[in-house]
Order: sequence, then structure tokens, then C-alpha cells
Amino acid sequence: MPGQWLMQGATVQLYDVNNVLSSTYINVGGVTLTTRFGPNQCATGALYLFDTIIGPVPTPPLTGAATLAQGSLDSTGLMDTIPTEIVALSLTGAGPLTVTLQPSPDSLGKVTELNNNTDGDLEFPVDSFFDVFVNIDLNGTVLHNIAPIRIQALIASP
Repeated sequence: MPGQWLMQGATVQLYDVNNVLSSTYINVGGVTLTTRFGPNQCATGALYLFDTIIGPVPTPPLTGAATLAQGSLDSTGLMDTIPTEIVALSLTGAGPLTVTLQPSPDSLGKVTELNNNTDGDLEFPVDSFFDVFVNIDLNGTVLHNIAPIRIQALIASP
């Protein structure tokens, strides 16, 4: 699902390995994900974060890869939906700076159609989001978020 993904909401606080609040925070300005789901319902693609602040310093763009998985189409509600999950993430930037997924909780999401003209057939455009939980390694100091980082996109076509 290619598209421009934007973070919804405010700055997300980061915590150390003892879950003590850090003075460092993250605010993701935008995410570009260039990939499409294949017949195996899993995709790997290039990921690019920009206009990101890892508190309080603007961060050079982070690049890397993400692996996404999707579940089966659910047409039991008013709108058809597909559950999704980011199952792997590896981003790097200057600093050195690396961003990976936390082992738990899972970084889950959902794709929901905006119009349901044909039940059981996902129709575009769709709204898509992920609630992402990351580990951020800042030159050997590992921080993580407790509140999810929500990224969301309106996807016009498959």
C-alpha cells in the first residue's frame, strides 16, 4: 500500500529500560512507505521517515525496511476491514540512530474502506493506520514508547 503516512496526535514520550520517563521524545512528521501486498498477504518495502524530531533535535531522515502482514477481509460490519500488523522494522539514520520494533506489544493496524458498495470486496479509497511500538537506539542508549505512535494514511488506490 503506497502512500504518504502522517502521524496523528501529539508528541510521544520515550522511556528507558526501567520504564522511567526520559527527557527525549519523538514526533514523526511523515512516513513514506513504498510497497504493495502480494498474494502471500505479506509485504516488505522501503520506509522513509522525514520531518521527525527525536527530542528536541530535528532528525535527519531515517531509511530502512518494514515488513507488513495482513489478515483476512472482515465484512461483518458496516464497512469491510482488513487487520494489519508491522512484523519487522529496521530504520537507520545519522547519529548513530536505529529504530526497531519492540517485541511486544504488537504494532497492529487496520485498513477500512470509506464506502461499501459491494459487501465482501474492499473498495478504495481506504483509511489505514498502525499503532507502532518502537525501540530507539541513540548511540547506545535504548529508549521505547509506552503510548503507541499512530501513523495513518488515506490510500486512494491499490
